[in-house]
Amino acid sequence: MNENTIFMGLEIGSWADWIGIVVTIITIVLTVRYYGKDNRRRLLIGFDIVPITYKKDKGIIGVRSDTKYIIWAVNVSKVTDSVIYSSIRYKPSFYKRLKESLFSTQKSGYIPQPLEEFIKIGEPTKFETLGEREKTTGYEVRSQSINDFALERFEKTGKKVVLWITFTDILGKEYKRELIYTKKELKKFSNAS
Repeated sequence: MNENTIFMGLEIGSWADWIGIVVTIITIVLTVRYYGKDNRRRLLIGFDIVPITYKKDKGIIGVRSDTKYIIWAVNVSKVTDSVIYSSIRYKPSFYKRLKESLFSTQKSGYIPQPLEEFIKIGEPTKFETLGEREKTTGYEVRSQSINDFALERFEKTGKKVVLWITFTDILGKEYKRELIYTKKELKKFSNAS
């Protein structure tokens, strides 16, 4: 007596095999995903815009009319990482980024030299080791320097300008934050100068 119970065209044993395979695959995928998220390196780049201050007589602090950016990064992963402030530069076109990733082993000409002012005065830029939720040194840049940098590109192209604030980790991975200047903002800067 060999009676097999058939359900929707397959034996009950075959259904159990299929369910076991699907559950195993789902378990493997979720495990890999969980492990990958837990060990992924992530860096959040931020900035504050603050007025430029100076000391007057008798320790009184005065405020100038112009502002500066204080640029920093925070390690938002569980993995300790070492990062370095790289530069502020123009965002390359999609074509240049694609060409670089496919055919070039080195970054090429579209990266301008960072302005000297972009490096904190008196301190060379160096790798900083960050644990979970730790923040880098703040790097100071005059707002006028960044505005002039963006305005130079706008005068050549007449389009909105996107700049990247970049940090690089010890393995060479770049982390970027965009600064977007609209045509309206850039025209205002152009008229002011």
